[in-house]
Amino acid sequence: MPKRTDIKVRFAAPEDAEQMSAVANSNFVPLEKLSERAHQGFTIWPRDQNDYANCIGSSSHVAVAEDADGKIVGHILAYDIGVFKQIAHQSGSKNPIHQYKEYPDTSIFLDQITIKPDHHGMGIGSMLDAFLRAHAPQSDLWITDIVHKPVKNEASVAFFENLGFELQDEVEHDGWILGIYEREIRHA
Repeated sequence: MPKRTDIKVRFAAPEDAEQMSAVANSNFVPLEKLSERAHQGFTIWPRDQNDYANCIGSSSHVAVAEDADGKIVGHILAYDIGVFKQIAHQSGSKNPIHQYKEYPDTSIFLDQITIKPDHHGMGIGSMLDAFLRAHAPQSDLWITDIVHKPVKNEASVAFFENLGFELQDEVEHDGWILGIYEREIRHA
């Protein structure tokens, strides 16, 4: 089993997009299998490598975790809220974050943390989060959404609550119920 000390976190580069897509797809669970993975976490909207390349180009808040062999074993994808609004507007997306309330421009929307299944439980997600927080000191409010229904993503809820996120509300989005979570960071 790999050790956490073998993991290095760095900002993502466009050439990482293919491996990021593979990591997300390793966690993809079709709708009919969601209940089987509620305790392990799951990805229901993975992106292809072109989408990840665009994400890397659109945001300064994309990082990867790689093992001692340089293979990507996890990633974190986040946006300044203004950039996220612009992307959603251009794509025609009606993300519930924008419908829930207006957030300050210094807020960050944490879109995705994905870790290869054989690396779950090693603290890699926390390492990725700490890396981004260290590189976004102006951001004092972080927002994310987590699937609550048809099946609650219990592993993601526990993970984000452990990072200090708190449930604010539940909203309906395209037949799904999503929990809106926020984390405030107090700067000294």
